Amino acid sequence: MDDFTPAAAQKDIQLHLDCPNRSVYFLSDRQLLSRMLENLLSNAIKYTTNGKNIWISVSEEKDAISIKVRDEGVGIQPDELPHLFAKYSKISSKPTAGEASTGLGLAIVKRICEELNGQISCESDQAKAPYLPSFSRNNVCLAFFWVQN
Repeated sequence: MDDFTPAAAQKDIQLHLDCPNRSVYFLSDRQLLSRMLENLLSNAIKYTTNGKNIWISVSEEKDAISIKVRDEGVGIQPDELPHLFAKYSKISSKPTAGEASTGLGLAIVKRICEELNGQISCESDQAKAPYLPSFSRNNVCLAFFWVQN
């Protein structure tokens, strides 16, 4: 998260972190997991307008760890959801400060989830955007990307 503080500060976006008071452990590929989270957080900053908030939280569920990235971004049109994770997909939502977008970020996230035997989905109502990757403790990644109020 610290790596994204300067980018968030440029847009006066506040990053909020909510983690358990104790360490949370699970097996996964650290580099792939980091790259996936970097893409999700980068998107959250890119598609959130100045002066808004992004929340990152970590929680334990029955057999999984959930990492939730929620923003106050522009959201995604429901009819564009089926194309969201395709390579080079260009949706109508645009970065809020003219940032560049290749259309590869979420395709990379999907590929990483699949490499970790996971899946990814998205819902949207074009408002706040929570991203919810969830990782089982036995090296299987289940990721869900949500965009909603």
